[in-house]
Amino acid sequence: MPAYVLNRDKVTWRVVDDEAVIVHTDTSDYFSLNASGTWLWTLLEVARTPQELGAALSARYRHAAAETTPDVDAFVAQLTSAGLLVPGETVRAAPSASTPARDPYEPPQLVKFGNLETLILSGE
Repeated sequence: MPAYVLNRDKVTWRVVDDEAVIVHTDTSDYFSLNASGTWLWTLLEVARTPQELGAALSARYRHAAAETTPDVDAFVAQLTSAGLLVPGETVRAAPSASTPARDPYEPPQLVKFGNLETLILSGE
């Protein structure tokens, strides 16, 4: 199974209050991630497979892997389609979920807000 990593050459981001705000520098599209998506995003600073991400998410939220795996697969597909992830060359050991989540499980979610260039030019 392929591994994925953040597209550092084309993406910039900040995490504020457990929510990542992401801008694709080529397209000017901007996005946000919910808490579980932001946590997975931070794990993708090194190449990970969707299976590793699903196992980590399952452990962190103490949620059945059968439920988190489809959520992670869809999330990785969305991030890849948006150009936010690229195939990774190395795979690290699966991360541990040493700190339990504060909130109940919510599937990782990517929300596209629009295009910064268009927003700035419109004067809104």
